[in-house]
Amino acid sequence: MKRHIYMDVSGLESLGGDDGIKCLVGNVFDIGFKTKPHCDCIFPENFPNCCDGHKKQKSDIEKWFDLFPDCCESHIQLKTKPFYSKDKYKDIVERVMGQIVYTHCFILENIDKENWFKEITDYLSYNFESFGSPPVGLNHYYHYVRHELVNKNYTNIDEWKRKNLLEYLENLYFPSKGKNNNSDLNLLQATFQRWIKTIPDLPFFYHIKKLEGKIPLNIFLCEPELNRFTGITKMRSRTQGELIEILISSTKKLLESIDTSILYKNGFISVDDEYQFELTRQNHLIKQKELLMEYSKKEVVYLKILKKWLNNEKNFLQEIKPFLLHTQTALANTNKNSENDLYNKIIDHIFYIGQGLEKSRSNYEKFDEEGYRDYLLPSLNSFLSQHISTGETFNKTGKTDILIQDINGLNVFIAECKIWKGEEEIHKAIDQLFNRYVRWRDEKVALIIFNKNVKGFTEVINKTKNKLSQHPLCEKFVEEKYPTSFSFIFKHADDNNRFIKLELMLFNYS
Repeated sequence: MKRHIYMDVSGLESLGGDDGIKCLVGNVFDIGFKTKPHCDCIFPENFPNCCDGHKKQKSDIEKWFDLFPDCCESHIQLKTKPFYSKDKYKDIVERVMGQIVYTHCFILENIDKENWFKEITDYLSYNFESFGSPPVGLNHYYHYVRHELVNKNYTNIDEWKRKNLLEYLENLYFPSKGKNNNSDLNLLQATFQRWIKTIPDLPFFYHIKKLEGKIPLNIFLCEPELNRFTGITKMRSRTQGELIEILISSTKKLLESIDTSILYKNGFISVDDEYQFELTRQNHLIKQKELLMEYSKKEVVYLKILKKWLNNEKNFLQEIKPFLLHTQTALANTNKNSENDLYNKIIDHIFYIGQGLEKSRSNYEKFDEEGYRDYLLPSLNSFLSQHISTGETFNKTGKTDILIQDINGLNVFIAECKIWKGEEEIHKAIDQLFNRYVRWRDEKVALIIFNKNVKGFTEVINKTKNKLSQHPLCEKFVEEKYPTSFSFIFKHADDNNRFIKLELMLFNYS
């Protein structure tokens, strides 16, 4: 495409004397270029005098061009530029009318293709750019193309495609933030967070619920794409309509990935009555959110999908309930044994890693609490292939030192790491662990003590063990697992009818 670009050099200034660098402080002006149809385009016979519609279109554009450049403030400025000549724009009426026909034919030819949206929107961008800078004639091109979309002149276009094109067209014409900017990141974030809030608060959705409050730019931004018509590569943010289409598709895929029968078999769902109650409660919450939050018509689609899924789950539970009654007790025992085995393996692994570190003073000499914790985490992650071990992770009301979760985001182990500072600190450490980090469902924890400065490690062990036994929540001492690792049963701080396994582990780095 042949471009005609001019520079206003009236502001050309010299920096550093007569021989200094020239600094361009003026503006760049682009006359624009002629576009091509890029499709099989057939003009009506005797165009544009073929019908009343095209005659009026031509008349409106000619009336505007008669006034040009005195038609608006931005065009009046052209008269002050040395390159300006109205004669340079003498073909603008013909160009505008031709591009409207080109666009109409291009949309019809590409609307049913798999990559319809990119092809058509790239072509629209190509046409917009062709009107130069400042754009001359763009206003008429935009309004006539929009008029055809709004008034459904394209009779064979699906409604959702038509709306997506309108949304894109308006964002091109109104690029600044405002009511017409459906690509505004604030709008996309609000839409995404509304979707997150509609997802039921059930265990196998926790990995999605973790995105609450986060900004997923990888979803909001499109990959950089080449416009084959302009030859320019750009990255753009998605429109709200595009994002909603992604969220609807994600909702369907998310629900399709869940097999309730498998979840029962693997123990991710508790007894059916409890789960059925939770399904009913979540269904009610979604209905309430639908009343209290302002959703668009498109967003209501995923709300309906979720409600249908919840109802199907409840019906499924009713059908399989007779079969579950015979297997739930055995399944619960199996799951409990499996959880205990995992807890014991975690304790064993921490003990062996911590004991091994005792042999290498050069590795631990400068460690603080975080240093010891960070030493344990990589080994735990390599050991736990089906679980994730993280440090400084938020749980309940604070950030616990070590948190291990399963693939569904359920906690299986919590540990607090402390450097030995005297027996009077033991109760404070337990209170911090239980009151800040341990939730009602958490059952397996550890308190890990690192002795850095005190000689006589045996006395440290005895003092810590005795002080721990005196804590008000301590139910009983269970066993000495290793010479420096002791098992206890504690009452839950929020519910004395629930009990927690606590392992006290001590390591000597003095």
